[in-house]
Amino acid sequence: MLDRARRIASGVACSTLAWLPLGSPAADAPPLPVPVVRPDGPALPVDPPFSFDKKKTRQSASGIACAPSGANSRCLVVFDEGTKAQFAWLGPKRLQPIGPPIDLTGADGEMDAEGAAVSGDVFYVLGSHSVKRESCKPNPASRVLVRFKAQAPNDAPAVIESRAKSTRLWDLMLKDPYLRLHAEGCLGDGKGGSAEQLQRRPGINIEGLAVSGGRLYAGFRGPSEDGTAPVFSVDAQALFDGTDAAPALHRLALGPHVGIRDMAAASRSLLLLLGPDDHDAGANARWSVAEWQPAGAAEQNPQPRRLAVLDIRKSDLGGVCSEAIKPEALAILDESTTRYRIVVLSDGVCDGGPLMFDIPR
Repeated sequence: MLDRARRIASGVACSTLAWLPLGSPAADAPPLPVPVVRPDGPALPVDPPFSFDKKKTRQSASGIACAPSGANSRCLVVFDEGTKAQFAWLGPKRLQPIGPPIDLTGADGEMDAEGAAVSGDVFYVLGSHSVKRESCKPNPASRVLVRFKAQAPNDAPAVIESRAKSTRLWDLMLKDPYLRLHAEGCLGDGKGGSAEQLQRRPGINIEGLAVSGGRLYAGFRGPSEDGTAPVFSVDAQALFDGTDAAPALHRLALGPHVGIRDMAAASRSLLLLLGPDDHDAGANARWSVAEWQPAGAAEQNPQPRRLAVLDIRKSDLGGVCSEAIKPEALAILDESTTRYRIVVLSDGVCDGGPLMFDIPR
């Protein structure tokens, strides 16, 4: 099994428009096409807008976690500017923020919240763990995981209970032989870095988060080397109680300069939102959704199967303020044997510009 997985992983043909799934008859066979999927309508209105005074914050939606609740889903939306998040009700016709913004850390500094996940009534928010993009200076405030229980009857604002913070994920990454080589590297072109920093390998940049089966999965936008992007998984509870976290590093073959922009847990798999890594793809940026079924040892994991390319070029954002559509937040609203119903929020768009997609399986 191990040899077979290695042979397939080394022969995966990747592009932003096609995918060779695990188990194909021959590694050198032409890649199988995947469907191009457009949103099923204009962006949902966000009414009222999120409760942030600064336009820059409203344009920085970077993660969403949704828990179904009757006809609606209660979602936590996080932003990579500041340290605030806010709950919202997501229905078929609008995203409705409720309650006041939540201070995630209660501390100064830029958390750079990039990932949100939910398991039952417990929510998780993860910082990027990266250096500052412009200056390449360390940002300890981003090396935190926040966990809290949130309960709310009907359409009432959530009541936050049992809040906890952990910085242990950073310590575990420093012990991993691969990730520690990138811990202090710069992002992008690293213009603000010193000569010594610029000689280091590309830096760590976490943007995806999912919790499934008691394990926490952190998905990386970078480093993206040799056509692979890392996922670091640990026991979720161990991050807070200090027990053995059983860390595992998974390197997923996604293609050159492709990183993980978000993740969400399905019933038996993880859904990945894929996009450009820290190299600026500009107008050539492509976005897609893939399905991954993690197993035990990292070496034995099957590679992701790409399900759809997202066509967002002509998306109707309803006139909201927008600089660029950069999908960075994914949540699963429903799943069946034939499709996933998802919502995608974008950085660069006020209030995320929620777009709904049906993704075939």
